[in-house]
Amino acid sequence: MSTSRRAGLVAAAVLFIAGGTARAGFVVVSVQPAGSGTTTGAGYYSDGSSCTVTATPYTGYDFVAWVDAVNYSILSTERAYTFTVNGNHSLVAFFRDRNQRIVVTVPNPEDGGTTTGGGVYSNGATCTVTATANAGYGFLCWAEGTTIVSTSASYTFTVSADRVLVANFGVLRTIATSSTPAAGGTTSGAGQYPTGAVCTVTATAATGYDFIAWTEDGTPVSASAQYAFVVEADRTLVANFQIKQYAIVTSASPPAGGTTSGSGVYDHGTDVTVTATPSAGYGFVRWTEAGRQVSTSASYVFQATANRSLVAEFVRVYTITASAGSHGSISPQGAVTVAEGASQTFAFSPDSGYAVEEVQVDGSAAPLCLSYTFSAVGADHTIDVTFGADSDSDQLADSLEATYGTTVGDSDSDDDGYTDGAEVMAGTDPLDRASHPSEGSGGGGCAAPPGGRSLAGASILAAMLLAAGLARRAARGGA
Repeated sequence: MSTSRRAGLVAAAVLFIAGGTARAGFVVVSVQPAGSGTTTGAGYYSDGSSCTVTATPYTGYDFVAWVDAVNYSILSTERAYTFTVNGNHSLVAFFRDRNQRIVVTVPNPEDGGTTTGGGVYSNGATCTVTATANAGYGFLCWAEGTTIVSTSASYTFTVSADRVLVANFGVLRTIATSSTPAAGGTTSGAGQYPTGAVCTVTATAATGYDFIAWTEDGTPVSASAQYAFVVEADRTLVANFQIKQYAIVTSASPPAGGTTSGSGVYDHGTDVTVTATPSAGYGFVRWTEAGRQVSTSASYVFQATANRSLVAEFVRVYTITASAGSHGSISPQGAVTVAEGASQTFAFSPDSGYAVEEVQVDGSAAPLCLSYTFSAVGADHTIDVTFGADSDSDQLADSLEATYGTTVGDSDSDDDGYTDGAEVMAGTDPLDRASHPSEGSGGGGCAAPPGGRSLAGASILAAMLLAAGLARRAARGGA
C-alpha cells in the first residue's frame, strides 16, 4: 500500500471518528477537533482563480489532512493545499493529538468478511482487532503492507504508531482425504480451508504397512507422508499404502543332514510354516536364527513380521534296537534313535519272582545288571535281555546260582547283608563275606565301553567270578 493511500485512510478514519459539519459558500475552512490548530486562506474567490489554504497545528498536535466537508473525500495530506476555485468550497483541516494513534482495519475482499477494533488509541495502549469471515469464506491472515503480522483472526498488539491492517479472506475450499486400502493406515488434515491457505495432510501407516504416495485422480502428487500445499481449489487426495513383505530363508546344517521347505516371500501377518526333513541316518535337532534356538519342532509355525534366516540343524543318528524276553521288560523298547556322541540308558524290569538271566549287547554277553548305558554312541547297536525264575528273590536267576557257586534258597550266601544277585551285578564275590558292593561299583548298572568298543573286559570279569565260585563250591564238597 502506497504512503499516500495509507495517509488517506488514516485521515478518513480521523474524519469519521471526529465528525464535523460543512458550510456552503465561497471558500470556507474549519478545524477539527476544535482548538487543535489554525487555518488561513478562507475567503471569496472568483471562478478559475487559485486558492491556497494552509493548516498550522498547535503545540502537541499534528496535521492530518484537508478533507472536503461535503463528501468527506480526502483532498490533501499536505499542510498547504492549492486548488482551482470552481464554485463554493467547504474544507476541514483535521489535526490529531500527538499522543494518539490511528488503527485502521480493512477487509479484503470487502465481501469476504468484517473487521472490528479500528479507531483512535493512546500511544502504548493495547489494541485487539478481530476479523469475522462471511459465509463461504475463511480468514487467512492480518497483513500490514506486504507483511503478514498474524494468522489469528483475533490479533492483539501494543499501539505505537498509526497502522493500516488488512484482514485477508479466501473462498472456502474442501480438502478430502482417504486411505487405500482402508486397513493400510489413517489420514489427517482434511477439512475446509480458505483459498490461499496452506494445508498439510498427513498419512500414518498401520502396523505391517508402508506409505507409498499421495495421489489425486490416480496421479501421484507427493511421495512424502506429510504433504503441504497452497489451497486453490477443492481436492480429493488418497493416501496409498502397501502391505509389508518379508523374505523367509531356510537352510540345513550340515547340508547333507536334510532338507528344508517353506522359504519364500510372505505378506505381513501371514502364517508361515517351515519344515525340516532329515536325510537317512540323520535326525532333526532344532531351528535356530542367528545361533539362537527358536523351535525344537521340525514343523515350525510363526507369523511373518520381519525378514528371517532360519537354520535347521541336523545330527548324525544311530539306531539301538532293544528287546526283552518274557517275564520282564526293557525300557525304552524297540528301535531307539540316538544322536551321534550321545548316551542312552536301558532299564530292565523283571516280573515278580524273576531276575535278569542274560544281557546280550550286539550279540555278545554282557555282565548281569538292571540297566545298561551306551556312551558316546557312534554306531548302530542291539541289546536283548532275558529273564529267569528267581525262587529265593536274591536277584540272581535260579539257572545262574550254580554258575556263581551259590544255592537256590539262600539269598545271601556269605551273610554280608547283600543278596547274591546284588553282589554279582556289583562285581563282588557273593561267597566272600569280606567282598561286598560297598567296595565295588554300587551295583545294578553296567555300561558299554565308549564308542561301542569290544566287551572283552566284561567277559573276562564274568569268567573270573565264575572260576572263583566253582573253586569255593568244590572246597565245600558241592557238585
